[in-house]
Amino acid sequence: MNQDRLGQHNEQDEDPFLETVNRGIEFAKERAIPLAFAGALIIAAILGGVWFASSRTGSRVDDYVQMYDALVAFEDAQAATDAERAKELDGVISKLNAIQNPTYVPRARFIQGSAALAKGDGVEAARLFQSVVGVKNGVYGMYAQLGIGAAKEAQSDWNGALQAYAESAIAPYAAVPGYDSAWAEAAMGRARAARQSGDPNAARQAYEALVAKHVANRDKAIDARRQDLVEEAKSFLEVQEVPNPPSDLNALNQRLGEWIQATLQKPETQQTGLIDATRIQGDVEDFLKGMADAKKAIAQNPDDQSPYSYQIAAGDKTVTPTREQYQRAVLELERLGQMTPSQ
Repeated sequence: MNQDRLGQHNEQDEDPFLETVNRGIEFAKERAIPLAFAGALIIAAILGGVWFASSRTGSRVDDYVQMYDALVAFEDAQAATDAERAKELDGVISKLNAIQNPTYVPRARFIQGSAALAKGDGVEAARLFQSVVGVKNGVYGMYAQLGIGAAKEAQSDWNGALQAYAESAIAPYAAVPGYDSAWAEAAMGRARAARQSGDPNAARQAYEALVAKHVANRDKAIDARRQDLVEEAKSFLEVQEVPNPPSDLNALNQRLGEWIQATLQKPETQQTGLIDATRIQGDVEDFLKGMADAKKAIAQNPDDQSPYSYQIAAGDKTVTPTREQYQRAVLELERLGQMTPSQ
């Protein structure tokens, strides 16, 4: 029977977890659970999907079934009524207690911490997250560190939250995938906790660090995107035996345009490469327009160093901290500028 049930979910394992995260975040908002921890829930969802795909081979079926049942129960708890939610979350925690396989324990305890936090038990959540903290537990250890910060916030323990979100606490995970995202979440959490503890200067430092990191990583992403486009355009022109293709992107765009116009004059049977050339030129022009629009926007508003046009210019390059986090930090810095230390 378990195999039948598992088979029914075989092609849909990941979607329910993403839905769980969305509902969990909404629930967190309603219960005022710090949203820094939302990143941890997202990571848990992604890794949950990956785990389902990989655990079908080389692991005991009963371990798989236990984890699966607990995660499905956690999803169901998010959709439960207020009156039922706490009881169902207790059931999730109980199911996960049964998992003792060392391979799955960090995941199980991490999700238990998420469930405890979702039901408003910051003390128990902090204890569970603490049991997962450690570089040896990779992403789970890293986000458990953030989970402790969220649990401390839920208890209004601002000094405890500051310690959990401290750069020195997150720095050991620098080699763990997703570190930049965790660092950004920690910076936002550190700023929130500092403000709540009455230390606007510490909050300002955290926001300024996040702003600086976003700008630096954004510029790196844009430079990488520019170089990718230069290499792609030059390689194409070299294959088409265009002599001495330039290295400047604007000049390359012009040379691509000339090649396209010349090729359009040829018979259709001799227009090989036209589709690729048009695509490459489109990408180059999108990049150049994005950069021009961004510079124009900054000229009009020098305080905004991250307009949406920069995101377009970066293409598929990931920028962390995100533009949204950057904008939030800038807004909070403006507010802090209007505050006195006593505020």
